[in-house]
Amino acid sequence: VKATDGDEGTNAEITYSFSDITISARQLFTLDSGTGDVKVTGSLDYEEGKYYEASVEGRDGGGLSAHAKVH
Repeated sequence: VKATDGDEGTNAEITYSFSDITISARQLFTLDSGTGDVKVTGSLDYEEGKYYEASVEGRDGGGLSAHAKVH
């Protein structure tokens, strides 16, 4: 996930977090709060979950935020 901000200094720094994710998906995926990288940390089993979705929030240093769905 990648967000950009036209501000300067600390107001341009983006922090990422999951804003809506199921408990089962949270056990399988991590989100780097500084880079926005989403990584698989568990074993994916197609029989148990064919599809995963989460909402990611990007918040700048000024407190403004935006959300995106990750599939």
